[in-house]
Amino acid sequence: MEFIENSELQSKSKLKDITQKAQAFIQGKTNDDKLVFQKQQSAYLVQKIKKKIWGLPQKDAQNLKQLMEEIQKEFPDGLIKMEIDELGQLRNFIFSSHQMKKQYLKFNDILLLDSTYRTNKYRLPLYVIAGVNENSKTFIIGFGFVRSEEKKDVN
Repeated sequence: MEFIENSELQSKSKLKDITQKAQAFIQGKTNDDKLVFQKQQSAYLVQKIKKKIWGLPQKDAQNLKQLMEEIQKEFPDGLIKMEIDELGQLRNFIFSSHQMKKQYLKFNDILLLDSTYRTNKYRLPLYVIAGVNENSKTFIIGFGFVRSEEKKDVN
């Protein structure tokens, strides 16, 4: 019986030690590169750090909307459109700054459209629209996340 109690005590002590080290790691208060975590602990810490840095995933659309409003106040000549669905998730987002629009008006002979296919955490295609100037240099005209390619979603 004493062996089990001692083992449990060691286990609790080890768990407490790992928890303290993990908290110090998350808060950036340790430079101990010899910290060893199990795979599950590492995955948990990565998720916790992401939440600390980026906020909760449900808040991303709200945070983007707030950022969009601040950018529109600062740069009213840009193009920013956003649509959030009934669950509060990002449905569509299109951005083009005033400078990007000026470049497009000056060099609109060649346009390039490229997209990734659902490689981001939102599983939305990222569209990038680019142009080519007189020196054969590419420049970004705009970019956006569009949930579908239906006409109602891209207007």
